Amino acid sequence: EKAGHWLAALGLLRDMPRRRLKPDVITCSAAISACEKGSRWPAALALLRSLPGRSVEPGVIAFSATISALEGEGRWAEALWLFQEALERRLAPSIIMYNATMSALEKGVQWQRALDWLGSLRRGAHGLSPTDVSFNAALLACLSAGAWGQAFRLLADMRGSSFEPDRGTSSRLIGVCEQHSLLQREVALVRSIAVRALGQRSVGLVDGAAAARLLEEG
Repeated sequence: EKAGHWLAALGLLRDMPRRRLKPDVITCSAAISACEKGSRWPAALALLRSLPGRSVEPGVIAFSATISALEGEGRWAEALWLFQEALERRLAPSIIMYNATMSALEKGVQWQRALDWLGSLRRGAHGLSPTDVSFNAALLACLSAGAWGQAFRLLADMRGSSFEPDRGTSSRLIGVCEQHSLLQREVALVRSIAVRALGQRSVGLVDGAAAARLLEEG
């Protein structure tokens, strides 16, 4: 399933009938996952669409892998469409599928939708609960859109819920200190988060970024 192996995976799937082997949902889902890892979302989507013709009923794993392929390219509209189709097939979405859809919204800079989806998870949508991935996706969507107020409200909310930004999100927050004038309490929050995720040396990066912004404005 490694990147670059997607063509081989599709070739093996195509050759199965000739070898008198019948593809099942596991082998088809693995091939879709290979397409996802190879950043080939059109191939992943085409394969998902071909499953009924192979007498294979697509399940949550197949839908999740396809949405993950779309997520990598920021194809948020298609990801939402597939998520809805899975519900119409009466499939119970997994948190992996939910988070992949939220990540697609993040990469598509759909911050309001991402926050709505996070809110649904927090209300127990589909019997699921948010994870660190869910919160980070919504936070990154806000940061990418320049929705600083919403981002810092979510940051405070995360810390109150025992969730933490990951290393990538923490690095983005340091960049925000340089791009945007922050209140002292916001800089202090970023400093605290950066230390947890990146170590003590990140304090200098946060303070340096904030100081550079002040000098630029002065």
